[in-house]
Amino acid sequence: MKIDGALTGVVGVRGKGGVDAKGKRREARTDDSIHDSVSLSSDSARLQALEAALAEIDINDADKVESIRQAIADGRFSVDEEVVAEKLVETTMEQLSHQQP
Repeated sequence: MKIDGALTGVVGVRGKGGVDAKGKRREARTDDSIHDSVSLSSDSARLQALEAALAEIDINDADKVESIRQAIADGRFSVDEEVVAEKLVETTMEQLSHQQP
């Protein structure tokens, strides 16, 4: 289903009455006292603060990246296959343990 701007001119529609809990028809209010409201929990504020803190963390160690780049350029960079294999197995085990049955 494609979502586009075709409904931009549509205004909100209010129902004319409704049905109460017992199934009886209820008349519509004639005043405009119906209001929508949204409240956010304290969890939302904590998530926003955490996102802001995470955005400030520098995830690159520029010196380490540059030293590896230079080692590759000089032909001095070597890969320890055992360490790579161990990390792959460790990561796979973590992913499998987090899957729901």
